[in-house]
Order: sequence, then C-alpha cells, then structure tokens
Amino acid sequence: MMHSRKKRLCSVLVLLCLCVSLLIAALDGTAAWNLIAQRNRTTLKLWYTDEDLTDYLNKESVLFNERQGRTRLEIRLVGAAEFLEKISKASLEGKDFPDLYILTNDLIEKAVLSGLSSDFCATDPAINQTLFPETALRAGRYQKKAAAYPYYYDTSALLYNKTYLDQMIREEIEDEKLQEHPEAQPGDPVLEVTKEELEAREKKILPHQIADIVSFARNYNAPDDVEAVFEWDINDIFYNYFFVGKYLNACGKDGDRTKKLDLYNDQVISCMKIYQELSQFFAIDPSLVNYEKVSKDFLSGKIVFTIATPDMLTKIRKAKEEGDCAYEFGVAGIPALNKELGTKNMSVTSCLVINGYSKSPEEAGRCADFLVKQESEEMFDSAGKLPVKRGLSYRDPNLKEFLRVYEDSVPLPKSMESSDLWIRLERAFTQIWKGAEVNETLRLLSEEMMQQVTGKEVHEKKIPDPPTVSILSDLEEE
Repeated sequence: MMHSRKKRLCSVLVLLCLCVSLLIAALDGTAAWNLIAQRNRTTLKLWYTDEDLTDYLNKESVLFNERQGRTRLEIRLVGAAEFLEKISKASLEGKDFPDLYILTNDLIEKAVLSGLSSDFCATDPAINQTLFPETALRAGRYQKKAAAYPYYYDTSALLYNKTYLDQMIREEIEDEKLQEHPEAQPGDPVLEVTKEELEAREKKILPHQIADIVSFARNYNAPDDVEAVFEWDINDIFYNYFFVGKYLNACGKDGDRTKKLDLYNDQVISCMKIYQELSQFFAIDPSLVNYEKVSKDFLSGKIVFTIATPDMLTKIRKAKEEGDCAYEFGVAGIPALNKELGTKNMSVTSCLVINGYSKSPEEAGRCADFLVKQESEEMFDSAGKLPVKRGLSYRDPNLKEFLRVYEDSVPLPKSMESSDLWIRLERAFTQIWKGAEVNETLRLLSEEMMQQVTGKEVHEKKIPDPPTVSILSDLEEE
C-alpha cells in the first residue's frame, strides 16, 4: 500500500516536471521568436539639431516603436553646424546615416540638389491641404513637388499686455456706466463690468493699423512701470519683414525661383517710408535693443505692444511658474500699415526630410506621416514648438492665434543664390531707420541682389518717389 502511494507520488512529480519543462520551452521559444522579430525589424534613424526636441521625440519614438511591428525608430541629436554636410558625408560612406532628418525649409533646395531628399514624399497622399495649411505646403515644396513633410513652424505676431488693456477698458466702461447712471455708488451692480464686455471692447481696441498704435501711445495714460508703448527688435529682419512682406517678391511663392526678385517698387518704397517715419514716434536705438532685452522688458510690464515669436509664450509660462510674472498677455495678427498698405510676416517651417540615400524610403515616409499626424499641443508643452497640422484644439487661445498668423505668412525662400538677401535687407532696414534716403537705399539693394543672382552687371533705373503718406494721415482725417 505504501509502495503504491510512493509510486503515484513519483508519477505526479514526473508529470509536473514535464509540464514545467514544456512551459519553459514555450517561454524560451516565445523569447526566441521575439528576438528574431526584433532582429528582422527595419531600423530607421532620425537626425535633428534642436536639443529642445529631445524629450518630445523620445516619447514619439517609443510610441512609434510600440505600434509598428516591422519598423523601429532611433533618434539622434547632431550639432547644427554644417548639418547637411554631416548627413552627406555619412550617407556617402554608408555608415550610420539618417533615413530622415529635420530641416528648416530654407535649406530644402540645398538638400534636393545634394541628393539628400527622396522623391517618395512627392507622391505621398498624406501631404495635402486637408492636413496642412497652404503656407506649410509651399514651405515643403521644391520645383512644384513636395520635397518634405511640414512639421512645425516659427513666425512673428503682435503680442500685447492684456492686463494693461483690460485695466484701461474697465476704467472706460465704468466711466461710461457712471455717466448713464450718475446716482450709482461704487460697488453697485449696475456699474459691474462683465467678461463679455471686456472681450468685446478688447477686440475693438486692438490695432488694425500701425497708426492705431501711434494713436494709442498719444492718448494712453500709462502705468508707472511702462517705459514704451511699442518696441521690438528692429535689428532682426524676422521681426521687421512684415513691413514689406506683402509687396516684396523673394524668389516666387514657393521661394525657389532664384531670378524672381522684386525688391524695388512703389509699394515697397511707400512701406519703408512709413517704417522710417515710425522712428520719429518710437525712439528705438538699434545699438541698445535686441530680442532678449525686448522679451525681458515685455514680461516685466515695461512694454505694452511688441513683435515676437512663439518662444515668448514659453517664456511667459516659465515666468508665471516661477512667480516672476503678474501679467496676462494676448496674441494678435500684425496690423496693416494704413488703409492702402497691408502687411505680411515671414515664417520658417521645420520639415521632416527623407534622405535620398535611405534604403527604406517607404518606411521612412510612414514614420514621417506618423510623426506629423501625432502633433498636438503637447509638442508645444514639451518642446516649445508649434505644429503645422490643421484641426488641433488648443487650450491656450494664443497658440491658435499664432497658427492663424502663420497661415497668412510668407515662407522663408529656399534659393541658395539669394541666401544673403536677408543680411542685405536687414542692413537696408537699419540704414533707413537711421535716416538714409529710402528710394536710393532700396534701389542699391535691388541692384546688388540682381547682379548676384544673374551674374551680370545690373543698373536699376530710379523709380520716381510715390506720394508720401503720413502714418497718421488716416487719424488726422478722422
């Protein structure tokens, strides 16, 4: 009897050992298959130069790798200096080169002519007006074909101290209500200013023309902290370009027609005369101003209106988190110069480019498509970048306003032969601000640039000065 029990116990133990062995074998087999699957996955390499993107791209690559069975993404931060040269060298050597990379749109022509841009995205249906604004499509286009996937953008807009404007508006509305109800006492509900009233009046009071800012400066009873009603970095063409952007043709609408330059015409002359006139109202010394100083003064309440890029919103958030900013701010489109002359600002679009040397262009295209469609407000929260994708819902209305401004902007041109236009244009702006003769300064600028792009000696015939229109002429008529 005892012997029988021992025999049954041994049988059970043998069976258990067999089950455990089979289970281990199964697990080992699964691990082996997983290892094989990992080895068979195509590895895509993405290069980028902006350190601010690291955390965001790390999260996106993890998400991409979790969702893809046959492809995995690796990201690599590379120094910005001679970025395309580094990609070209690695690609030609066939060692550790990127399948796709992030590049600003002004360098797309160089990438295409260097063989560093694949034709794959030219036929990718994901690049369309449903997903992207026309500005983004133009930025990523070269010779009428899509050469890159638009990813995120940078542009300038009018920023204002909302706290100051609301305070002024509140006082105005309260005075109006007191006139309607002279018997009312402080604290009386009839004198209460509602949020809706503030918002409606703010929309009305925001400048529609530059002259409105001048008029505001003349009549504004500024708080003690305010040192300037309107100040911006007049040394940087990115913040000045809007003065001529609507009438200056820099290499065509896609920025890739080298000889399509029109820098010297009646409208540009008139716009720059208004720019020069502003130097009389807003005494900004070019030697004392720069973007960092303007940003600091704006955040501390020393400036009411400024021209700034989306990074200002990041600075505002950081200052609030650290308790160093007590103001609210708003974003608006850049106003027209006057009733006849409009404005149009410049933008830079960072794009995902598929390397022409990639052995997996289709997989790289799917990866780029994934990344641009994943864009959300988290991209701004994590990296301080504003995605170009349409249809995003923003908690912060200022981000939505920046996108609206971007959609009406001029993409930075791609033409390599006109790459120093911005340095020359920047210099012309500084000279004109300091009092140089507008017509002659622009004529010489155009002459220099046309000689550069044509390789021939060019003599621009002087255009007769258009009638001078004062920035305040519209206000004086009223």
